[in-house]
Amino acid sequence: MFHLYRNVYLETDENLDPNKDRCVYSKISGFPMWSELAHEKAFSGKLHDYGTSIDSESFLNALQNYTNEKKFVIYGDDDSLAKMFATWINFILPNSNEDTAFLIYKSLIFQKNVTNQANDWYTGSGAISLEILENEFRDYYNKFKMSNNEQEGKYSFVKQQHDIHPSIEYVLATFISTGKMHKQLSDMIQMIMRKVSEEYLVELKIEFMTEFNKIKFSQCAKLKKIYTLDNLEDIYEDDSPIGNFFMSSRIFGSRYVLKPSAYGHNLIFENIKSKDIETLEQYIESIKQPREYFDMLKRHIKNIQKGFTKDELHEFLANEAYVGKNESDSIFSNAIFSNTSDTVNKYLINHILNRVDEPEKIREFSLI
Repeated sequence: MFHLYRNVYLETDENLDPNKDRCVYSKISGFPMWSELAHEKAFSGKLHDYGTSIDSESFLNALQNYTNEKKFVIYGDDDSLAKMFATWINFILPNSNEDTAFLIYKSLIFQKNVTNQANDWYTGSGAISLEILENEFRDYYNKFKMSNNEQEGKYSFVKQQHDIHPSIEYVLATFISTGKMHKQLSDMIQMIMRKVSEEYLVELKIEFMTEFNKIKFSQCAKLKKIYTLDNLEDIYEDDSPIGNFFMSSRIFGSRYVLKPSAYGHNLIFENIKSKDIETLEQYIESIKQPREYFDMLKRHIKNIQKGFTKDELHEFLANEAYVGKNESDSIFSNAIFSNTSDTVNKYLINHILNRVDEPEKIREFSLI
């Protein structure tokens, strides 16, 4: 899927999911499946609009008319996707031109073809190859003209929602090229850090909870006792430093293992203290876990709790652009944006980071 704003996405019709609220514009799938009553009984998603093709006005009207909080997906065949991308890029990027807009569209389709089979296998679509329609895209991009007054008037809801919940790649370009949208970008990066850090800590807790009754493990972890099948439940009361850490409702919210959340909200990072970090570091060293991810966790927790000033954020992005610049670093050790969802254009993010010291070269991707 391709993120537009808030909970709204574009997607190929080859991955059509009738359990999503949706519009469908496709020569093959742009029809009602059967009677509306039968459809509502069989699937949880609502079909809001459909057709065999789409134009700019119909596309923007579909966005303007959807005010629900549920996830909303607009499906299209190759031709409709080209038209909708051309409209959208023109709508949100005031400094874009035909060539840069085409590069965005081309990279999105490339990314979809690269990742679709791995990420959308559950739809049953298997491997697909979306076609890049350069002539159609350029023609449609040049046909779309809309003043700021029209955006603020006829499509005010879309404009408002996008201003509040834009996609991260364009916020990144805006901050680097203009210095604006610092707070939004900082919040977005902190959210990614929460997600990545929660996944790592949950993995550590799963390992702890499945290994604690091994004698060698309990000795290395310095647990309070040896655990056997007779006293497994005593682990919940183990008051060793690492036992207290993993059982802490102050941090984990539950003594049980919770599935990592989409935005890292199952862990209370604000409650992690320096003593907790020390305890975890000693544990990592005692069980001989690689330090690389722990060091990343320490950096993330600091940034989650403290946030970024403008200068700190720019320094952070410069470090992202030159990941692995220290000999001891993995080339991926600081690559926070590689952990974003595949709804985000990662190739565009890399393109922007490659020019972090040349802000004038990415102004066309800026929202301002």
